[in-house]
Amino acid sequence: MNKFLRFAFILLIVAMLGAAVIQIFQPQLLGSDSAYGLSVYWQREISFWNLDLMPLLIGVLIKYDWFYLHLVLLALILGGLGFGTNHLLGYL
Repeated sequence: MNKFLRFAFILLIVAMLGAAVIQIFQPQLLGSDSAYGLSVYWQREISFWNLDLMPLLIGVLIKYDWFYLHLVLLALILGGLGFGTNHLLGYL
């Protein structure tokens, strides 16, 4: 794994862990500015999703395998496009 990809994975892990902690313990910080409003249970569900992805990301980071790296990257890209499109439509 090259240095840029390793850095991107570490940055993603840190960002997702930070977001999960905020969503669990302080959901009003992120939920109050959401187009959907504050919903503690929905915010908590998002944090659980972030935590669910951690073993995959950490596993690929620790034991590099080209095939599984492609699967994880594809899942992250598709998930990001889905979440991003949903947020964009909610904003518009």
